[in-house]
This record gives sequence, C-alpha cells and structure tokens, in this order.
Amino acid sequence: MKREVYESVNNQCLRIIHSTDLETSFRELYAVLQKYFPLEWINLAVYDSSRQTLRYLAMITDVQTIPVDETVKLSKDGHAEANKVIGNKTLRWNDVIKNKLGMDILKHLEIIGPFSTIALIKALNTSRYAVIGLVARGRDCYNDQHYELIKILYDPLAGVTYHILTQLEMSNLTERLIIENQELKRRLGYLSDSGIVGFDTGLRNVITQVKQVAPLDSPVLLMGETGVGKEVVAKEIHRQSKRANKPLVSINCGAIPETLVDSELFGHEKGAFTGAHDLKRGYFEQADGGTVFLDEVGELALQAQVRLLRMLQTMEFQRVGGSRTLYIDVRTIAATNRDLADMVKKQQFRKDLWFRINVFPIQIPPLRERKEDIPALAEYFIQQKSKEMNLPYDAVFAPEAMEQLQ
Repeated sequence: MKREVYESVNNQCLRIIHSTDLETSFRELYAVLQKYFPLEWINLAVYDSSRQTLRYLAMITDVQTIPVDETVKLSKDGHAEANKVIGNKTLRWNDVIKNKLGMDILKHLEIIGPFSTIALIKALNTSRYAVIGLVARGRDCYNDQHYELIKILYDPLAGVTYHILTQLEMSNLTERLIIENQELKRRLGYLSDSGIVGFDTGLRNVITQVKQVAPLDSPVLLMGETGVGKEVVAKEIHRQSKRANKPLVSINCGAIPETLVDSELFGHEKGAFTGAHDLKRGYFEQADGGTVFLDEVGELALQAQVRLLRMLQTMEFQRVGGSRTLYIDVRTIAATNRDLADMVKKQQFRKDLWFRINVFPIQIPPLRERKEDIPALAEYFIQQKSKEMNLPYDAVFAPEAMEQLQ
C-alpha cells in the first residue's frame, strides 16, 4: 500500500515540477496532499539560520494561494529549536504553541490556535532551508501513520518544494529587475570594473577609505558638492562589500513628498488608502540583505527623520495600513551636499539621526581640487558618447584642448 501511495504521489509531483504556472503548481500540490493528510492550509517558508529568521512566502488553501512574504524574527529559544529540527528533515507538532519556535510563529502571524502541523525541510545551502508545512486546526491531528507517510514521501515532496520556491524567487527577481534595473545593470558589469574615473589619481584618498569601510557593515556618510560623484562612490562601497550580490536601492530623499515618505520607504498594504490597489514593498524592504543609499538625506523633513531613525535603530517597521512588524537587514549609506553639523545646531536635522548615519564620514573633493582627473574623465565621456551615437572611437585630444579643459 505504501509503495502504491509513493508511486502515485511521485508521478503527480513530477507533473507539478514540469508546470511553469505557480498557481497551478500550488493548486495541484494541495490536491495531492489533501488525499492523504488532514489539511487546513499549507505553509511555504524559508529558514535562514545565519539571520535567525523564518520567511513565510505563501499560504495555500483549497480555494486560493495567499502571498504572505512575512519574516519572523526568531527568539533565542526559537532559533535553537529551529536548528534542532533541520537535521531531522521532518517534524511533527501535536500543538504548535507548545514549543518556542511555534510560539514565535503564531505571535508574529497573529494566529490563534490550537493547530497541529507536520513539515518537511530541504536544505538549499549551508544556511538556508526550504520548509513546507501542513497545518490542521486542532490538537493531535497527525498520528504516527501520517508522520511515517511524510517521511516516505520526502523525496518527491522536497523536489516539488524546491521547484515552487525557485518559481517564487524567479518571480521576485523579475519584480526587482524592474524596480532596480539601473542598479542591476551596474552590478552586472554595465560600468567599468571600478565604476570610478580617477580612482588612482584625484580620488585616491577616497578609494582608500572605501576599501577600509566596504567590508564592514558600518553606516557611511558621503559628503560633497552636487555632482562630485557621491552615488558612484556609494555603488563602489556596495560592490566591494559582502552584500555585493544583494540589492542596492537608491533613494532620492529630496524627491519624496512628505505625505508619501512612509509609503515609499516602508511600503503599504493593499487597501491602506485610496488608490492602494496592491501590496507595495517599500525601498527598505526591497533592499533586504543589501544596501540602501539615502541620497540628499539632509532634505528629509523632521517628522520623516524621526521615522527613519526608529527604523535604523531597530531594523523593524510596519507597512502603512499594516499591523505586523517586519524585520530587515540592510546597510545604510547616506549622502548630502549640505552641512549637517550646522543643520543640527540650527535644529533643522536631528542630532541622534546624524550620529546614527555619521559613523564613517567620507568627504569627496570637487573636480576643481582634483584637476588631474580631467583627462581620464574627458576620455570616458568621449567613449560613452561614441557608443550612444554608434561611432567608432578614434578621438585624440590635442594637447592645447586638454589644457583648456583643465
């Protein structure tokens, strides 16, 4: 009998793996499991042992798939419990609330039990694990036969879990590609290796500081006049950091109307206000795991500074219209062309926020103080313009022309 069930489930799982439609995959997986297990819904999540988080991606019922994207920050005891169960590849809880990990989950998702669950866990790499959990309302819903069966079906169900998770991550990647197209182009080699013209001449001291701070997670404050290349330096810090394969999200603080600051930075839930037709992830949530570049941070209104400070202190926030606390892990690079110290004295910029972002200040000199960079810059812009106009590059500057430019 067990062999027949395995063969049947395995064949259905193979069909799901060949599906390219997420909704179809979810629906068919639910139908398969419903035949053999008590089932209220299915959870799909990713446990990250290095970050001590459990990120819920979807809840699947018999009538719909609910995208969740909620990250549960585990307590010390919850994290220890999670590390215990990942080695077993499967788990069974007769009452979810009876253990620390289950309490962390129910508290964050604001779900009232009792619930029973069985789950299987598939390693994605050394620190990330895909988790698919079957949930039934009530205690002791899953008996020894159910638990034995989930172990027997581990391989085909783990394969389906990996397939669906890959589809979800590809979907999220597509969304990020749209949002962060320019940043992704730059990280994939759209610019030269360093991305900075003058890294070995007039900006040598700046690059030395970049190399010092890039491997750290310390906040950086870039100071300099408009046009000195603060964003280029921020991208170089990100490129040389351990977060280089994660998003770099640039935010022009001066371009966000004060009434939209919360929605833009922290996102909003569907229906949070008129016109909020869909859930929107804010800039900080988009940058989770990576870097946020706060350009022209001195332009933020005082009330917006308060909300930003709170987020930077705790790395937690709520979307507009939401009640759940979300957790992120981002590095902050801020930039300004204003004198923030003077603004602090005039009470135009919060002193505590200034201390928070001014951990590693870098002053970028204007071009008039590094004229030795002008030949390289002129060469760079000629090359760029030649590409734009589809012209062969064979320009040579006359000596007197370069003298005039300098």
